[in-house]
Amino acid sequence: MPAIPPVAALVSETLPRVVVRSAVALDGAQQEAVGALCRQRFGPWSSISFEVDPAVIGGVWLRVGDVVVDGSLAGKLNQLGHHLREQLRESLAHDRASTI
Repeated sequence: MPAIPPVAALVSETLPRVVVRSAVALDGAQQEAVGALCRQRFGPWSSISFEVDPAVIGGVWLRVGDVVVDGSLAGKLNQLGHHLREQLRESLAHDRASTI
């Protein structure tokens, strides 16, 4: 008969892990606030880790299981760049069409 895995192992396999990235280290109160917000928004999680990544620039990036929430300044700048490129493409396409 196969051994029954401990309950803690089953729980940690089914609950998501949380990864939080910020440009600077978060202090204990900030870590607790982020953890509470993740629990409130996404439900319980098995573990949470905090990473420092200067590329974030500001704000936080987090992953809860398979869900990524990019609240970083770097993410916002990437979105803005993408939007501006799309607007430029549309404007150039419109200009070409009107000159034909």
